[in-house]
This record gives sequence, C-alpha cells and structure tokens, in this order.
Amino acid sequence: MRFRIFGIPVTVEPIFFLLVGFLGIRRERLDLIAIWMAVVFVSILVHELGHAFAGRRLGLVPAIRLHGMGGHTEWVVPRRMSGAQRIGISFAGPGAGFLLAGLVYTAEPLFSQAPDWRMQVVYMDLLWVNVGWGILNLVPVLPMDGGHIMQTGLHAWLRRNDDYWPYMISTVVSGLAACLAIALGRWWAAFLAAWFCYGSLRIVRALPRTPLRRSKKAIQAPTR
Repeated sequence: MRFRIFGIPVTVEPIFFLLVGFLGIRRERLDLIAIWMAVVFVSILVHELGHAFAGRRLGLVPAIRLHGMGGHTEWVVPRRMSGAQRIGISFAGPGAGFLLAGLVYTAEPLFSQAPDWRMQVVYMDLLWVNVGWGILNLVPVLPMDGGHIMQTGLHAWLRRNDDYWPYMISTVVSGLAACLAIALGRWWAAFLAAWFCYGSLRIVRALPRTPLRRSKKAIQAPTR
C-alpha cells in the first residue's frame, strides 16, 4: 500500500499488517483485533511522522516505510547533520507518540462516555502503544531510537565515529532485556530483544576493539 500524507510518501508492506494482526490474535474477537491493528497503524505512522517532520525542518526529504519490524523513516536526499540534530530527529519519533498519548489522555471523558464500550479499548490501546512502546523505544539498543541517541552521544563524547562501544552496549542491554522478557513470559518481546542482541553482537565481532577514551580529534557527524 502506498499513499502520501502531508506530502510525505508512505509505503506499507503487507507483512506489517500480518505481524500486527498476529500480535493481536489473542483477543480472539475480530472487532477487537481490528481495533488493535488500527491503533498500531496510526501510532507507528505518527511516530514516523515525528521523525519526518523533524528531518524536513532541517532540509531533509523524508520517506516512510512500515514493515515487519515496525517503521523506518528514510532520507531521500541525505545531508550532514550535527550530533544535536541527529539526537533531535531520533527523539522526535517517541516525542510525537507521547504528544498523541497526552491528547488522548486529555480526551478521556469522550472515550469513557461513548455509548460503545469498545471506545474504552481504543483509549487503553492508544495509551499503551504510544507511552509503553515509546518508553521501550528509548532503551539504548540499536537500531531503536534510544540506541541511535546513545550512539550519537558516544560519538560526541569519544570525539570519533567509533561504533564498537555503541554496539557493545546494545548487545549487553538487549541481552539483559531478552532474559527479563523470558522471565516475565513475554515471548514476542524476548524474540525482538534476542534478535537485536544477535544483530549487535555480529557487528561487535566484525569491528576492531578500541579503548574507551576520548580522542583529541574532532569528528564530523555522519549522514543518517
């Protein structure tokens, strides 16, 4: 599925809906599964629009893709950015979700007084996806937004574009998250965390180990 919103091209791969539907299948009722799918679709789109709007203000040309692992905002015409700009773009996604959650929370009377009880389901789903997932997205694990923020911050602190330590931190944090998710019986979260851990570990093994000390050389922020 392809469409444009606010002039930004959006591509939605079929596997996005298949996976979201699978995550909501435990609800058993088709109407509640449909509500879940609609809430996740809108919430992830708002998240990516946060990235896209922030990038567009800096002169970037965004394009959004929703896929099996969530969403991603690409830059059709990339350009160099400072570390602060990159962090701002990374935080803009969760920030947009928090803003949407705030608006939904403010409108709680409209949901609670609605004649259809399913509006309460919509209300709770919107809060959970945009607040709960937004906070999880800020955990320092690559390739999530929190991982990009951590990576950019380490580059600035080390004064060099060295990815060994960002991916090492990502490996440790995602590994611990996988263990915690297994202990809590959250099998999908455990799978995602284990997948991120595996991806980060592969990169760590491919990179030369470097000392965790600041370089005297200034760095140039890479293009995202």
